[in-house]
Amino acid sequence: PTCQYGYIGPDAVRIAFIGDSHAEAFQPALWPILNANKWALTTYIGFQCILAEPSVGGCDQALPKVKAALVENPYDLLIVTNFDDGMSVDRYRAVWDPILEAGGRIAVVRDNPPTTADALECLTRISIGGDKVSECGASRSEAFHNRESLPTAAAEVGAALIDLTQY
Repeated sequence: PTCQYGYIGPDAVRIAFIGDSHAEAFQPALWPILNANKWALTTYIGFQCILAEPSVGGCDQALPKVKAALVENPYDLLIVTNFDDGMSVDRYRAVWDPILEAGGRIAVVRDNPPTTADALECLTRISIGGDKVSECGASRSEAFHNRESLPTAAAEVGAALIDLTQY
């Protein structure tokens, strides 16, 4: 199901946000800025739903309908993010290319690195003698290992990449 948020005026900038639980976690960050920017946000978010073909999880029936809606009536901007497991860029392009050809624009949010059991254990340890959170980090190459298919797909189709890695 879709949900609508933000500005509802006729001059609204129409934005669609599509993805899985990673998109769901990100969307509340947009809510406070929607009205001020005259953004009308429509979300297409579902568990394990990725804007790629073939679809995975429970999105087998929804994906063709969503794809058709995005091609027939392109949004001003389509924001995409999901769990980046390193799948083939061609799977994204199978859906993104027709959207772009119809006049849509895409911005891709790079996925966050996964949280490891070691990092959680480190963060939850009781530390005596000061803050030792910095000891719980991982190198960037380790954290983002096999997490490059979204940025690569964005580069290949000319989509904007929103990379929040530094944060």
